[in-house]
Amino acid sequence: METDHFILNLKSDKDCLFDSADWPKPFEFSEAVVKVFDDMVSRSVPLYRDVNESVLFWTHSYYQKDSAIVDLGCSTGTTLEVIGRHFKSPIIMLGVDTSQPMLDVAKDKLAGLSKRHQIDFLQCSLEDVELPKASVIILNYTLQFIPVRKRLPILQKIFTALKPDGIVYISEKIRYDNLGFQETTNRIYENFKHRAGYSQSEIERKKEALDQVLVPMTIEQLSAMIKTAGFSVQETVLKWNNFVSIVAQKS
Repeated sequence: METDHFILNLKSDKDCLFDSADWPKPFEFSEAVVKVFDDMVSRSVPLYRDVNESVLFWTHSYYQKDSAIVDLGCSTGTTLEVIGRHFKSPIIMLGVDTSQPMLDVAKDKLAGLSKRHQIDFLQCSLEDVELPKASVIILNYTLQFIPVRKRLPILQKIFTALKPDGIVYISEKIRYDNLGFQETTNRIYENFKHRAGYSQSEIERKKEALDQVLVPMTIEQLSAMIKTAGFSVQETVLKWNNFVSIVAQKS
C-alpha cells in the first residue's frame, strides 16, 4: 500500500470558540463545535496525522473481505475518508456518532467515495448501537467522553461483533497516577497547544469546559479493561505523553 501522498481531508473554519467570554460550557459536540472541529482536533490532538496513517496501515493489514470497517465516534468522517481513499477494492464502512451535524459533514466528505464503497452512517449512542460483523473497529478519542461505568460493556460489545482475528484500534487521552508526572505532562501538552496557535486563555477555558466531560483513565486501567472485555492480545502502537493508541485483537 502506497501512502506517499497521504493527506487528511480537513474541512472546517478556524477554531476560535474559546477566544471570547461567550464560550461553550460544558463542552458538547454542538453545531458550533462541528463547524470548527477539523481544525480543533488537528491542533489539539498530538500525532493526529500519524494516528490516522497508523489506522490506515492496521486496517489494510487486518481487513477481511465481506466484513465491515466500523468507526465508532466517527465525527466528521476524516478517518473513514482516509481508508476509503486508499482502498482500491470495494469495502463496507459504517460511521457511528451521536451528533447529526457531525454525520452531515461526514456524509459530504465521503460522498465522492460512495460509488466505489458501501458507506453507511448511523446516529446512535455506543450503548445502543447494533454492530455488524466487522474485522476492524475504530474507537479514536471516543471512550474518554463516555461515563466510565459504561466503557467495559461497549468494549465487550465490540469484542462480540469482531470476527476472529479482527482488531479494534483505540486512541485515548490518558492520565498518570504520579502527581509529578501528571503535572509535567500537563505543561508539555499546554506547550503543544501554544505552538498550535492557542492562547493561554483559550487553553484554560477549554480545559474548564471539558472538566467532568472528558474523563481519562490511566493506561493500566485502559489495558485492564480491554483484557476484561475478552481481548487476550493488545499492544501500544503509538504514544505521545498523555495520548496513546492501542490495537487489540480477537484471537
